[in-house]
Amino acid sequence: MKFKTLLEDILTDRILLEYEVQPYTQTTERGSRLDYSFNVGDIEYAVTLLGTEDKQVYELGFGVAGENDSTYRTGKDVKHLNTVLYTIDAIVKEAVVKYRIKKIIFSGARGETDSKLPFIDPIRMKTYFRFLTNKYPNANFDKDHFGNIQVYMKTIYPEVFDNNKDKKEIMLDFLEVVNDDSNENDYWRWDSSFKIDQYGGLNGETDAISNAEYGTVNLELYYDPASYKKYDLKLNFFDLDEEESELFTNFDDVMQYLKQRFNLI
Repeated sequence: MKFKTLLEDILTDRILLEYEVQPYTQTTERGSRLDYSFNVGDIEYAVTLLGTEDKQVYELGFGVAGENDSTYRTGKDVKHLNTVLYTIDAIVKEAVVKYRIKKIIFSGARGETDSKLPFIDPIRMKTYFRFLTNKYPNANFDKDHFGNIQVYMKTIYPEVFDNNKDKKEIMLDFLEVVNDDSNENDYWRWDSSFKIDQYGGLNGETDAISNAEYGTVNLELYYDPASYKKYDLKLNFFDLDEEESELFTNFDDVMQYLKQRFNLI
C-alpha cells in the first residue's frame, strides 16, 4: 500500500479499528531522559522522552531504531501503524503515571510529499493529531503550523494529578476558576510562568486575569526562603485602579487569602 493512500485511510475514522499493543521495555533512565523499545513484527522501534531541567515538560521522539532519516517509511499497513501509535500511547501513559509528567511535546516531521508551506500541516502531524483527538476527545492539545503538538497530560489522565497536587497545580486550578475568559492559551502561559524553586517555593505572575467581578487583574507571587513571612503576594486591579500587597508565612495561607478575596469561599 502506498504511504499517501495509507495515511488517507488513517485520516478517516478507521484509525481506531485495528491494533495490538506490543510489549515494551524501558532501556534507559538517565536524569530526565527515558528510553524505551518495542518490536512490531521484524521492526524495532525506539521511543525517547527528554525532559526539561525541572521535569515539567518532556519532548517525545520515536521512530525505527537506528534510522536517522526523518522521511523514512516502513511501507507497512494500517494495522502496523496503529499498533505503533497505540504502543507509544501505552508507554507515554506509564511514564506520565510514574513521573507525573505534565506536558508532552512532539512533532510530525515533513516528508518528501508534504507541502513546504508552513501553514499547511504535514501528513504525519495530521495523522498524530487525528489519533489523539479520536482517542482523547476531551483532552487539551495545542498545535502550530511547523509540525509541533503540545499535550497537557492532566486533561488525559486527571486521576494522576487530582491527588497530591503540588503548589503550581493548585495555583493553576485557582487561576482557571477566577479567569472567566479562560482558554487554552491562558493556561499554557501560566504553566510557563509559574515555577517551583529549589526550596519548594512557588514563584510567578500572570499577565492578565479577566474576572467578571473585578475586571482585569494581575497576580504576582514571590518566595523568599530567608524571610519569616516567605511569600510576597501582589494584586493589581487595573479596572479599579487598586493595588494590594500581602505577606504570608506559607503557601496555604496565600491560597486561603486568594479564595476569600475572589469570593470563592
